[in-house]
Amino acid sequence: RTITIVPNTTLVYQTAKWFKFFGLDTGFYCGDEKDLEHQHIVSTWQALRLAPNLVSQFTVMVIDECHGSRAKVLKTLISDHGQQ
Repeated sequence: RTITIVPNTTLVYQTAKWFKFFGLDTGFYCGDEKDLEHQHIVSTWQALRLAPNLVSQFTVMVIDECHGSRAKVLKTLISDHGQQ
Protein backbone atom coordinates (compact mmCIF):
# COMPACT_ATOMS: atom_id res chain seq x y z
CA ARG A 1 0.00 0.00 0.00
CA THR A 2 1.07 3.56 -0.63
CA ILE A 3 0.29 6.89 0.93
CA THR A 4 0.90 10.19 -0.80
CA ILE A 5 1.06 13.18 1.53
CA VAL A 6 0.19 16.61 0.19
CA PRO A 7 -0.09 19.99 1.96
CA ASN A 8 -3.80 20.73 1.47
CA THR A 9 -7.19 19.24 0.70
CA THR A 10 -7.35 20.74 -2.79
CA LEU A 11 -4.23 18.78 -3.71
CA VAL A 12 -5.68 15.62 -2.14
CA TYR A 13 -8.56 15.70 -4.61
CA GLN A 14 -6.38 16.77 -7.54
CA THR A 15 -3.82 14.01 -6.91
CA ALA A 16 -6.50 11.38 -6.34
CA LYS A 17 -8.17 12.38 -9.60
CA TRP A 18 -4.92 11.65 -11.47
CA PHE A 19 -4.41 8.36 -9.64
CA LYS A 20 -7.92 7.26 -10.57
CA PHE A 21 -7.40 8.42 -14.17
CA PHE A 22 -4.53 5.93 -14.38
CA GLY A 23 -6.67 3.16 -12.88
CA LEU A 24 -5.26 3.12 -9.37
CA ASP A 25 -7.50 2.07 -6.48
CA THR A 26 -7.45 5.36 -4.54
CA GLY A 27 -8.94 6.66 -1.30
CA PHE A 28 -8.65 9.81 0.81
CA TYR A 29 -7.68 10.68 4.36
CA CYS A 30 -8.37 14.34 5.08
CA GLY A 31 -11.05 16.51 6.64
CA ASP A 32 -14.28 14.52 6.65
CA GLU A 33 -12.95 11.97 4.11
CA LYS A 34 -11.61 8.92 5.95
CA ASP A 35 -11.68 6.20 3.28
CA LEU A 36 -8.70 3.93 3.92
CA GLU A 37 -10.00 0.77 2.23
CA HIS A 38 -7.90 1.27 -0.91
CA GLN A 39 -4.45 0.35 -2.21
CA HIS A 40 -3.39 3.98 -2.56
CA ILE A 41 -4.31 6.77 -0.15
CA VAL A 42 -3.87 10.51 -0.60
CA SER A 43 -3.75 12.53 2.61
CA THR A 44 -2.72 15.83 4.10
CA TRP A 45 0.07 15.92 6.63
CA GLN A 46 -2.30 17.83 8.91
CA ALA A 47 -4.76 14.91 9.04
CA LEU A 48 -1.96 12.40 9.65
CA ARG A 49 -0.55 14.55 12.43
CA LEU A 50 -3.80 13.86 14.30
CA ALA A 51 -3.64 10.08 13.63
CA PRO A 52 0.08 9.26 13.20
CA ASN A 53 -0.38 5.54 13.88
CA LEU A 54 -2.00 5.20 10.43
CA VAL A 55 1.36 5.72 8.74
CA SER A 56 2.55 2.25 9.80
CA GLN A 57 -0.08 0.67 7.49
CA PHE A 58 1.83 1.70 4.37
CA THR A 59 4.97 0.32 2.75
CA VAL A 60 5.56 3.35 0.51
CA MET A 61 5.24 6.99 1.52
CA VAL A 62 5.46 9.77 -1.07
CA ILE A 63 5.67 13.36 0.13
CA ASP A 64 4.51 15.70 -2.60
CA GLU A 65 5.05 19.44 -2.44
CA CYS A 66 7.17 19.01 0.69
CA HIS A 67 7.95 22.73 0.70
CA GLY A 68 4.34 23.17 1.89
CA SER A 69 4.75 20.77 4.81
CA ARG A 70 6.12 21.12 8.30
CA ALA A 71 9.47 19.35 8.55
CA LYS A 72 9.04 18.48 12.22
CA VAL A 73 5.66 16.82 11.60
CA LEU A 74 6.97 14.86 8.61
CA LYS A 75 10.06 13.75 10.51
CA THR A 76 7.89 12.45 13.35
CA LEU A 77 5.53 10.66 10.95
CA ILE A 78 8.40 8.99 9.13
CA SER A 79 10.79 8.28 12.00
CA ASP A 80 8.39 7.47 14.81
CA HIS A 81 5.42 5.96 13.01
CA GLY A 82 6.62 4.66 9.63
CA GLN A 83 7.43 1.02 9.00
CA GLN A 84 10.93 0.05 10.04
